[in-house]
Amino acid sequence: MSWLQGIHLALSAILLVIVFVEGNDDPFWLRLGTAVFVALFWLPLIIIAAIWLLGDWIDGKLRGARK
Repeated sequence: MSWLQGIHLALSAILLVIVFVEGNDDPFWLRLGTAVFVALFWLPLIIIAAIWLLGDWIDGKLRGARK
């Protein structure tokens, strides 16, 4: 395992614990399912959110240029 994979694994484990603990009002299986989903897909979700925000920023600039 490379150091980059180790960092990814450590961050995934940390996010799993944080999401599981912070969902303390939800039923156990919902907390566990959400935590596992976040731990598995946090990196693609961040990339998708960054692309989405970049698109919104570009759209705002284009709308501002039209006025």
